[in-house]
Amino acid sequence: MHHRIGEFASLTGLSVKTLRFYDEIGLLVPAALGFHTRYRHYSAAQVDRARYILSLRRFGLTLAEIKDILAAGVSERAALEAARDRLSSSVSEGQKLLRSIETRLAQLPSSAIRLCRLPLMRVASVRKRVGAATEAESILLELEEWLRPASERARGILWHHCADAGFFEAEPFIETSEDRIGRRSIRVTDLPAVSAACASSADDEALAETAYRSLREWVPQNGYELSAAKREHVRWQGGIRTLEIQFPVRRKAGALQDR
Repeated sequence: MHHRIGEFASLTGLSVKTLRFYDEIGLLVPAALGFHTRYRHYSAAQVDRARYILSLRRFGLTLAEIKDILAAGVSERAALEAARDRLSSSVSEGQKLLRSIETRLAQLPSSAIRLCRLPLMRVASVRKRVGAATEAESILLELEEWLRPASERARGILWHHCADAGFFEAEPFIETSEDRIGRRSIRVTDLPAVSAACASSADDEALAETAYRSLREWVPQNGYELSAAKREHVRWQGGIRTLEIQFPVRRKAGALQDR
C-alpha cells in the first residue's frame, strides 16, 4: 500500500515541505515516483522510519547523525543512549566552563564605582600599627579564632594610615552584638553610618591596588573628600573570597551639589 505525500505527512507528523527536503538530501526517499505525474509515493513500511527520524530529531540529533544511524541500522535505544552520553559529557564540560567563567569574573575588579550608604555597625576590633598588609590579615584571622562569629557576620579591616603616610595602621574588625569582649586587646566600638565610594575587587594584591587607585581618582574628581578611615569589607561569592573597598566620603566645601 502506498501513500501520497499529503497522506504520508498526516500519518507521520512531518510536513510536506520537510518530506521534500528529506528526499532531496537522501534521508527519506519515496518508495516510488509516479511515471507521468512524478508524484511521491511512500510505502506503509516507511511510516515507522519517518517516525523514527522525527523521534531522533526531537532529541536533538542532527540530520547528518540520523543519516549515519539509519545507514548503520542502529536501534533507537542504542542511538538515544549514545546521544545521552554525548549530551551528558557536553553538560559536564559546560558546567566546568561556567565555573571557570564565574571564577574569572570574581577575580576581575569591578570597573563600576558606586556611592553607597553604609549603616551603623557595632564591631569588635584590634587597632595596631603593622609592618605590612599581611599582618593585618593575620590579626583578622586571630579575631575569627577568638570570636568564632557566625558566617554572615560582616568582617574586614579599617585602614587608618596606609603606605602614603609612611606606615600602616590597621584595625581588623568583626561585626558583633556584644557590648564588651573578655579580652583586653579587643575593643567594641560602633562604626558610624557613612556615605562611601565603593568598588569590588578580587582578593588579590595587584587587583585590589587597581581598585584603590580608581577610588583615589574618583573621590576628588566627583567633588568628595575622605571623611573617615578606608575600609576593606571581606565578602564571599560562590565560595570565592572578594573585597569591597569602601572610602567614606563627604562633599568638599564649595563642591557643586547633585541636582
